[in-house]
Amino acid sequence: MGNRSLQCQESLIDAAEVAALLKVKVQWVNHTTRVQPILPHVKLGRKIRFEPQEVLRFVREHRESRPVWDRQ
Repeated sequence: MGNRSLQCQESLIDAAEVAALLKVKVQWVNHTTRVQPILPHVKLGRKIRFEPQEVLRFVREHRESRPVWDRQ
């Protein structure tokens, strides 16, 4: 069970790594853990961690197909 716990921790990334993955600011990542739609995350005490595959799934599910200028 010890190896499984270590593997789980190694698969989690922090807000700075999510920001780099999505090419956004860390502040945006932190903000999206508190407003709808909420970026999937895990709270470990005061720390927030993310599973990369869940972050990418979130992006796919919230992809817009309309041009920016066409949104109201």
